[in-house]
Amino acid sequence: MDTFFTTAGMGPVQILMMVVPIVVIVALIAGTAAANLRRWHKNNTAPQQELKARVAEKRTSVGGRDEEQVIAPGYACWYYATFAVENGEPLELELTEQQYGQLNEGEEGILKVQGTRYLGFEKVGNAEPAQA
Repeated sequence: MDTFFTTAGMGPVQILMMVVPIVVIVALIAGTAAANLRRWHKNNTAPQQELKARVAEKRTSVGGRDEEQVIAPGYACWYYATFAVENGEPLELELTEQQYGQLNEGEEGILKVQGTRYLGFEKVGNAEPAQA
């Protein structure tokens, strides 16, 4: 009878060399999923806050670049803004590309957050808020 997978003729070292990488990969995936679920829950239970803030810095992080530092097709790009909050330490939040484009360094206004989740930034003296 033909079987798709068999360990016949394999020693314990060869079996471990096959099983350990699979277990490590599954553990990494489960750990990442658990961390994301904890952050999602923590953000959902956190109160929404409105803080006086200034856009201190904007930056991007790219998942892959070629030799000339050009973003290659199919790679992810993450957008971040650091806000100088009036009553605390700088707060760096991940944004969408659209949210990132609506902010300019040095702008002041009311930052709306829920935990580590960006909800919007209402610029002082501007009728149009940058929303999530």
